[in-house]
Amino acid sequence: MAGPLIENTEKKIQAPEKKKFKNQQGSIKISSQSKEELEALMKLTNTKYAHEIIDLLINCYVENELTVEQKIKFKLLTEI
Repeated sequence: MAGPLIENTEKKIQAPEKKKFKNQQGSIKISSQSKEELEALMKLTNTKYAHEIIDLLINCYVENELTVEQKIKFKLLTEI
């Protein structure tokens, strides 16, 4: 009697497609002091990524420091 047939099936394992995140468009250079301050803010606010703090800083600056006219221009420039 012949043994049971064993079928050798190959499973193709595909690496998941790399997601393109909007926040990974580039890099910026900052001083070591600014880096330390950014890391301190990240710890205090319990955020994981530097871009989260940078976004918060930008939003705060736009709301509190820009004139109405500058806010309109900023909005137009960043919506493109």
